[in-house]
Amino acid sequence: MVVCGHYQGRGIARALLQETLAQAATWGIELLTVGVRGGTGAEEVYHRLGFREYARLPGGFKEVRDGELQVFDDVSLYLPIPAPSSRSDPVP
Repeated sequence: MVVCGHYQGRGIARALLQETLAQAATWGIELLTVGVRGGTGAEEVYHRLGFREYARLPGGFKEVRDGELQVFDDVSLYLPIPAPSSRSDPVP
């Protein structure tokens, strides 16, 4: 999930995640997983939304930005999805 910089800090990611969790629970999905670049704002946001790290591959992401090689850890995160009947507000 990506929120454009101009709209960040307005609770959009949290709202999107709440809707995703609600829909996923109705489908019987019990766990969401995401992969992010380590040390970035995305990693921080997912941690604040309650995701937990389960794996980290040092140097697992490599990309060129403005002609320079950038290296990031490949971080895998997960979030358990509460059953629909036990949900009040699943996102902290």
